Amino acid sequence: MSDLEAIKQAVIKGKRKDIAGLVQVAIDAGADPQEIINGYMIEAMKEVGARFEAKKIFVPEMMIAARTMQSGVDVIKPLIAAGDEIKKIGTVVMGTVFGDLHDIGKNLVVLLLESSGFEVINIGENVTSEDFVEKARELKA
Repeated sequence: MSDLEAIKQAVIKGKRKDIAGLVQVAIDAGADPQEIINGYMIEAMKEVGARFEAKKIFVPEMMIAARTMQSGVDVIKPLIAAGDEIKKIGTVVMGTVFGDLHDIGKNLVVLLLESSGFEVINIGENVTSEDFVEKARELKA
Protein backbone atom coordinates (compact mmCIF):
# COMPACT_ATOMS: atom_id res chain seq x y z
CA MET A 1 0.00 0.00 0.00
CA SER A 2 1.36 3.42 -0.93
CA ASP A 3 1.87 6.08 1.71
CA LEU A 4 -1.03 8.03 0.25
CA GLU A 5 -3.37 5.06 0.31
CA ALA A 6 -2.29 4.41 3.91
CA ILE A 7 -3.40 7.98 4.73
CA LYS A 8 -6.82 7.30 3.20
CA GLN A 9 -7.19 4.05 5.12
CA ALA A 10 -6.08 5.70 8.37
CA VAL A 11 -8.85 8.28 8.01
CA ILE A 12 -11.45 5.65 7.13
CA LYS A 13 -10.43 3.47 10.08
CA GLY A 14 -10.02 6.41 12.47
CA LYS A 15 -6.34 5.76 13.23
CA ARG A 16 -5.70 9.16 14.73
CA LYS A 17 -2.42 8.14 16.36
CA ASP A 18 -0.99 7.12 12.99
CA ILE A 19 -2.16 9.90 10.69
CA ALA A 20 0.37 12.64 11.50
CA GLY A 21 3.29 10.30 10.89
CA LEU A 22 1.81 8.98 7.65
CA VAL A 23 1.20 12.49 6.37
CA GLN A 24 4.71 13.59 7.30
CA VAL A 25 6.26 10.59 5.52
CA ALA A 26 4.24 11.37 2.39
CA ILE A 27 5.26 15.04 2.47
CA ASP A 28 8.91 14.12 3.04
CA ALA A 29 8.67 11.83 0.00
CA GLY A 30 7.48 14.79 -2.10
CA ALA A 31 3.71 14.33 -2.09
CA ASP A 32 1.69 17.45 -2.86
CA PRO A 33 -0.07 18.62 0.33
CA GLN A 34 -3.19 19.65 -1.57
CA GLU A 35 -3.33 16.24 -3.27
CA ILE A 36 -3.09 14.55 0.14
CA ILE A 37 -6.12 16.52 1.28
CA ASN A 38 -8.24 16.38 -1.86
CA GLY A 39 -7.22 13.05 -3.31
CA TYR A 40 -7.01 10.99 -0.17
CA MET A 41 -8.43 12.59 2.98
CA ILE A 42 -11.58 14.03 1.41
CA GLU A 43 -12.03 10.85 -0.59
CA ALA A 44 -11.76 8.90 2.66
CA MET A 45 -14.45 11.07 4.24
CA LYS A 46 -16.69 10.49 1.21
CA GLU A 47 -16.33 6.76 1.81
CA VAL A 48 -17.03 7.24 5.51
CA GLY A 49 -20.14 9.24 4.59
CA ALA A 50 -21.33 6.49 2.26
CA ARG A 51 -20.84 3.89 4.99
CA PHE A 52 -22.78 6.12 7.38
CA GLU A 53 -25.66 6.51 4.91
CA ALA A 54 -25.70 2.73 4.43
CA LYS A 55 -25.87 2.34 8.24
CA LYS A 56 -22.64 0.34 8.24
CA ILE A 57 -21.13 2.83 10.69
CA PHE A 58 -22.65 5.34 13.09
CA VAL A 59 -22.00 8.88 14.31
CA PRO A 60 -19.12 7.96 16.67
CA GLU A 61 -17.16 6.26 13.88
CA MET A 62 -17.82 9.18 11.56
CA MET A 63 -16.58 11.62 14.18
CA ILE A 64 -13.46 9.56 14.82
CA ALA A 65 -12.72 9.61 11.08
CA ALA A 66 -13.27 13.40 10.96
CA ARG A 67 -10.95 13.96 13.92
CA THR A 68 -8.36 11.75 12.27
CA MET A 69 -8.58 13.82 9.11
CA GLN A 70 -8.26 17.02 11.15
CA SER A 71 -5.07 15.68 12.72
CA GLY A 72 -3.68 15.04 9.25
CA VAL A 73 -4.74 18.46 7.98
CA ASP A 74 -3.04 20.03 11.01
CA VAL A 75 0.29 18.66 9.73
CA ILE A 76 -0.34 20.18 6.30
CA LYS A 77 -1.74 23.59 7.32
CA PRO A 78 1.64 25.20 8.13
CA LEU A 79 2.98 24.11 4.75
CA ILE A 80 0.03 25.54 2.91
CA ALA A 81 0.19 28.80 4.85
CA ALA A 82 3.94 29.08 4.27
CA GLY A 83 3.70 28.40 0.56
CA ASP A 84 0.32 29.96 -0.06
CA GLU A 85 -0.53 26.85 -2.10
CA ILE A 86 -4.26 27.29 -1.65
CA LYS A 87 -5.71 30.48 -2.98
CA LYS A 88 -8.58 31.49 -0.75
CA ILE A 89 -11.80 30.83 -2.61
CA GLY A 90 -13.90 32.94 -0.29
CA THR A 91 -15.10 33.42 3.24
CA VAL A 92 -17.84 31.38 4.89
CA VAL A 93 -19.59 32.23 8.14
CA MET A 94 -20.44 29.01 9.94
CA GLY A 95 -22.37 28.31 13.10
CA THR A 96 -25.10 26.15 14.56
CA VAL A 97 -28.53 27.72 14.33
CA PHE A 98 -30.43 29.03 17.33
CA GLY A 99 -32.12 26.18 19.16
CA ASP A 100 -29.67 23.52 17.98
CA LEU A 101 -26.87 22.95 20.46
CA HIS A 102 -24.90 20.14 18.81
CA ASP A 103 -22.19 20.89 16.30
CA ILE A 104 -21.16 17.54 14.83
CA GLY A 105 -22.25 18.35 11.27
CA LYS A 106 -20.96 21.91 11.48
CA ASN A 107 -17.50 20.73 12.48
CA LEU A 108 -17.37 18.28 9.57
CA VAL A 109 -18.41 20.98 7.10
CA VAL A 110 -15.87 23.44 8.55
CA LEU A 111 -13.11 20.87 8.11
CA LEU A 112 -14.06 20.16 4.49
CA LEU A 113 -14.44 23.86 3.61
CA GLU A 114 -11.11 24.82 5.17
CA SER A 115 -9.28 21.99 3.44
CA SER A 116 -10.84 23.09 0.14
CA GLY A 117 -9.56 26.65 0.36
CA PHE A 118 -12.27 28.60 2.14
CA GLU A 119 -11.65 30.84 5.11
CA VAL A 120 -14.22 29.72 7.68
CA ILE A 121 -15.35 32.02 10.46
CA ASN A 122 -16.94 29.79 13.08
CA ILE A 123 -19.35 31.86 15.18
CA GLY A 124 -20.32 29.00 17.47
CA GLU A 125 -23.51 27.25 18.52
CA ASN A 126 -27.05 28.47 19.13
CA VAL A 127 -26.60 31.49 16.81
CA THR A 128 -29.55 33.63 15.72
CA SER A 129 -30.22 34.33 12.06
CA GLU A 130 -29.63 38.02 12.72
CA ASP A 131 -26.14 37.26 14.04
CA PHE A 132 -25.36 35.19 10.94
CA VAL A 133 -26.45 38.01 8.62
CA GLU A 134 -24.57 40.66 10.63
CA LYS A 135 -21.33 38.67 10.61
CA ALA A 136 -21.63 37.78 6.93
CA ARG A 137 -22.12 41.43 6.02
CA GLU A 138 -19.28 42.54 8.28
CA LEU A 139 -16.87 40.07 6.64
CA LYS A 140 -18.32 40.33 3.13
CA ALA A 141 -18.71 36.57 3.20
